[in-house]
Amino acid sequence: MFVAEWDEQLVGYIDVWASYHPSHHRALRYFMRRLLGRRLTPSIVQPRHIGWVEDCYVSLLVRQQGVGQALVQAGLVWLQAQSIKRVELAVLAANRGGTTFREKQGFAPFRLLMAKEMDSSLPLY
Repeated sequence: MFVAEWDEQLVGYIDVWASYHPSHHRALRYFMRRLLGRRLTPSIVQPRHIGWVEDCYVSLLVRQQGVGQALVQAGLVWLQAQSIKRVELAVLAANRGGTTFREKQGFAPFRLLMAKEMDSSLPLY
């Protein structure tokens, strides 16, 4: 986690982490590929080293002053030092400002995560 201070006040932070998926699950990858009849191994069992931006926030009082950009840069430098080759993050679709900011930092849409609120009136079987 990296934080930003302004006049001794906390004005922002970024929380990043590195995920290492071991490649020793060869049998599982082979099974999944055969089960699904695919030539490529499903991404869920592919070995990979991924960085993740868990959260990033900058106070409204200091936005548009480079604080967010500096936080993202610090997080990316740390992830690169951990041998991370790809970084992922999630942003709410309704958060236009957050989406625009992240695109300016070089992030692009990669995966679409969809949600549905469950209707409690559905019959139980």
